[in-house]
Amino acid sequence: MLARFVRLSLIGGFCVLCMTASCGVSVGPGGISFTLLGRTFTLSFGAGGLNVDVQANQTTAPEAVGFRLFDQTPPETPPSGTMTLRSSDVGVGRVLTSKQIVRSQAALPSGSATVRFSIAAGQSAALCDTATFLSEYELRLVGGSLSVVDEVYELSQEALSVIVANDVTVCIEVTADFDGQITFFDFSLSFGGGDTDTASFTMYNADTMNIHILLPGETFDESNRISPGET
Repeated sequence: MLARFVRLSLIGGFCVLCMTASCGVSVGPGGISFTLLGRTFTLSFGAGGLNVDVQANQTTAPEAVGFRLFDQTPPETPPSGTMTLRSSDVGVGRVLTSKQIVRSQAALPSGSATVRFSIAAGQSAALCDTATFLSEYELRLVGGSLSVVDEVYELSQEALSVIVANDVTVCIEVTADFDGQITFFDFSLSFGGGDTDTASFTMYNADTMNIHILLPGETFDESNRISPGET
């Protein structure tokens, strides 16, 4: 009876973890496996964000950023996915010289910028030369307020196949028609194909005696009995 109680307690504890962490997992005969399907993951460039100094009509490529995207490496490539860069996840400032500060030229101009993300399997800045295209966004600056025109970008199958490598390098190129500093704080990855509200369990009886899985109000009978070696 003690062995049965321990097994069921472990399963119950796992359920609580999944609900509180919004994880995507399943339990099968081989143990716990990780899935991306139907999940959204938010990635951060750190507390201070990634600052990119831009000059008008020039392309700037800041130092590449290495990410371990997920707690576990996904076992398969999801059928679809999107990357989201929200307007609230991007900031803008003005890089001023001492003369400009004295002249009070601190007002931000209006303008636009294009930011292009690429991704490579592994973590090395050298990988940016052969990185796979990930996404592209148009940024608009009006009266000192920067916004992303279309925040959600549909990912290609090629990009998805790199994402599931888990340890990746994200490379960024920014082209703007104004002088200033653009800061990126967060972005998120979402993956289609799956139910966001469920986790599935295959339970295997490794004991030498029968066990029963009961719903509230049920009694012990053949409908809820799992014999030794059965699932």
